[in-house]
Amino acid sequence: MTTETPTVPSTEAAVTAPTTAINFLGLDGLPIAHLDVLIKVGEQEYQKTTDADGGLPLLWSWPETPIEISVKRMDGSYKLIDSCTTSSADACWTYTSPAVVLEAKTQLHAGEPGEIEAQIPRFEPEDAGVVSKEPAEPAAPADSEPAVSPSYRDEGRNQPAPIAAATNMAAVPKPVSKKLPDPQRAAAPKTGASAPLATGRNRKGEPVAVYTEKSRDWWGRWLMSTLHLFGLGDVNAAQARPSSPAAKAGGASGKQGASKAAPAAGASSAIATFDTTVAYSGSMSEQVKHLIEIATEQTAYEITGGTHNFLAKEKNGTKKLQDYPVKGSDKAKGYCYAYVKIALMRANVIHTAPGNEAASDAGAELLSRGFMDVTDSVPDPRWAAAGDVIVYAWSAQTLEKERRNDAFAKKVKEYKTQGKKIDFKLADVSPAESNKPNFGHIDIRSYDGYISDHIPPKSVKDPSPGEPNWLRYNPHPRIYRKVYDPMPTLRILAFLRCLREYEGQEEPDDTKRFNMLFAALPNNPGSRRFVSYKTHPWEGNGNSEKGSTAAGAYQILYGTWKEKFDLGLIVVPAGKDKFSPEIQHRIAVMKLYDRGALNFIRKGDIEKAITDTTLPGEWSSLPGGKHNAKRKTAEGKPMDLAYVMGLFNQYLDEEKRKANLK
Repeated sequence: MTTETPTVPSTEAAVTAPTTAINFLGLDGLPIAHLDVLIKVGEQEYQKTTDADGGLPLLWSWPETPIEISVKRMDGSYKLIDSCTTSSADACWTYTSPAVVLEAKTQLHAGEPGEIEAQIPRFEPEDAGVVSKEPAEPAAPADSEPAVSPSYRDEGRNQPAPIAAATNMAAVPKPVSKKLPDPQRAAAPKTGASAPLATGRNRKGEPVAVYTEKSRDWWGRWLMSTLHLFGLGDVNAAQARPSSPAAKAGGASGKQGASKAAPAAGASSAIATFDTTVAYSGSMSEQVKHLIEIATEQTAYEITGGTHNFLAKEKNGTKKLQDYPVKGSDKAKGYCYAYVKIALMRANVIHTAPGNEAASDAGAELLSRGFMDVTDSVPDPRWAAAGDVIVYAWSAQTLEKERRNDAFAKKVKEYKTQGKKIDFKLADVSPAESNKPNFGHIDIRSYDGYISDHIPPKSVKDPSPGEPNWLRYNPHPRIYRKVYDPMPTLRILAFLRCLREYEGQEEPDDTKRFNMLFAALPNNPGSRRFVSYKTHPWEGNGNSEKGSTAAGAYQILYGTWKEKFDLGLIVVPAGKDKFSPEIQHRIAVMKLYDRGALNFIRKGDIEKAITDTTLPGEWSSLPGGKHNAKRKTAEGKPMDLAYVMGLFNQYLDEEKRKANLK
């Protein structure tokens, strides 16, 4: 791809300036070649033509420079399709045409009967997409399609079935795998001006224009083009309107905006339960596993060029994932949103990629694609179901830091370009000099981690899946759900019940364990109960005579509670309780992670969660803890590992029944 440097005067500055790749796709997802485009950057105008891949020469320019993009109509005039500012970081903009160009001549309505209907394509099983019920394979006519390449025939076929709407409770047929379109079959794509149109008359003698080839989406589904142009509510009305052969020229619709919903706190019931607002079907677990496999594999490669560009090339067989540069799965590249969009598309969870640029604005785009916002029913992302998508916004402190760094970098480039001495420091630059968006972050919750363009490790020395840097983001990220596996969350709930059983054995009523004390408070020495959830009961009450400030259902120490709040890991609205049952649940799960047990629990490795971690050092009543030997059941039996495993399985069955799972 060639390059343009419209507003950067020096070679040195051009090398480091942000770049923008601009691509154009047809409604069928294939590149639009030889499209004349007029670009105005600042006060300069450039006329360019797209190459065979639908791309323009790479654009270099100062960040936040006004830019207008227009495409040439058939009559020679230009249509403005976008007016914005250039990005402050490397970006890829892909514009998709909302129309197909069909060339036909106007004919008299009355005429002799014909048989043009015979050229209308008929529905076949593969028109459902990359997956459909296994059909009998009829012998194809010798000249009907190109021969299938050996790589297409031999490659594994493990795509899941298309995703049903989130509220659909109908059973999903067992998927039978099909793969991406064969590169050999995509050798002669047709778009726009080369649309295969036939005209003739039907049996009534009326003139009819027929699109003789099937227009497919990213993953091979045969869709009516109008489904991309109208809302679903408009389709029935559109079908009732008469049509006639006509030539239609359209512009391009590109980057979409989205508004963020206001954050809200999680659930606050004493005994945590799993939310079933989004109906679950058993087949979803396989779809989630497939999504996670795809997302995990992507993290090993450095995907560049943008979401639509990657998907179009993969569909056409011109470039596959393994053709991109290899990188470490723990290495972040700043493309979290692109990676998540690509994974959702490739796993067939969504069928059109969100168009907005900032990950923090992804919520509205996800909702429009069948996701539901379940934030209010999930205490925090640690509890999210496998397959949930989590959207984060930078905190005010992070945004200020990012904008200061951006303003500093731009000023350094400006001084280098003008040959000036750089006599200022980062602290001398104001964040107000930058308009860098709040890009935030987005990831997919897996069984034991978080996946975007990388999988964050627990530490430098521990490569096992870790957590995002929570302190960079607002304390209430949004959680969206469409296809999911509830088992990781149900396992957390069951294990928490085991903890409460071990830590609060003397109180048989589980609901009354949340205000228990290990030692009585100085102001009420006759009771080992506290009466207010407003704060930790040992806040402002000095030291315990027994040496322990453990309190609540999980016997959380005052120091542990204070640490989580001081670090900003838990933030509650003013006037809300700071040691409520919900807060106790959240801190307990945080400690499960800190002790290396949460990932094991989410995956169902309960024995390893106890024996292969330091968990008994946190809760000494557990097997392996210093106080476990004295623990006995009501029947006098030891509360050993076998007992906790039986208890966990019992509680897990109960949680599954509560969630309407068999």
